Amino acid sequence: MTRSPRWVQADAPAHEAAAMLLRHKLGRLPALDEARAVVGIVTESDFVALALRALAPEPGRRHDALS
Repeated sequence: MTRSPRWVQADAPAHEAAAMLLRHKLGRLPALDEARAVVGIVTESDFVALALRALAPEPGRRHDALS
């Protein structure tokens, strides 16, 4: 078991979560609320999907992988 698990505050900016994933070489990161209850999970795939949307050749065009 991890002695000091990594997590992100649920209302943290997305770039902070992405930086933590990269810095600590994580594939997923729990998002916690003020009571430190898990309210979600941020994953590498979330950011890859975001990048794919941003890099799509035509504005508004979705890639087949997102369907």
